[in-house]
Amino acid sequence: MFDIEIRFAACQVSCGETSGTGFLVSNDLAITARHCVREALEDSLPIVLSFRPLGHLHSDVNGQVVAEDDELDIALISLHSPLAAKPLTLVANTP
Repeated sequence: MFDIEIRFAACQVSCGETSGTGFLVSNDLAITARHCVREALEDSLPIVLSFRPLGHLHSDVNGQVVAEDDELDIALISLHSPLAAKPLTLVANTP
């Protein structure tokens, strides 16, 4: 069951010559490694998130970085268009 949740929340994040994996954490936010969107931060290149949960179904959406941390190599991307896809379930409390 968890495999399906990950597949539906995962996306390819493309920015310039770089691409990586991102995960939908709400209907309009995704999280990825900062180095995947470095060119957006440094050169204002566009970010495209490609969701392809079942291979033949796909949705591409543009986004922009709204928060990032260089030391942790993490970036939060706001999607220009909210998705109906189910985001990964996150817990609010820490272990």
